[in-house]
Amino acid sequence: MPLEFFCECSNPQCTERIKLTHNQYEALHKTRTQFVLKPGHELPQVEKVIKREQKYILVDKFVTPPQATSALKPV
Repeated sequence: MPLEFFCECSNPQCTERIKLTHNQYEALHKTRTQFVLKPGHELPQVEKVIKREQKYILVDKFVTPPQATSALKPV
């Protein structure tokens, strides 16, 4: 039976939910840096997409944020 889990995106105000079975949720969280998001909630600056499905996206969050390019360095 599917359960509703909160989207684990980087937006602290996101309250959207993803329907998964308990076994699906457990399998998707084998690695501590992987999170399940609603499609469209991914941010390439802070995470890499591992798997795309119709109902969810599995991402691996970067432990260290990507380095800024020279064009984005503060003055």
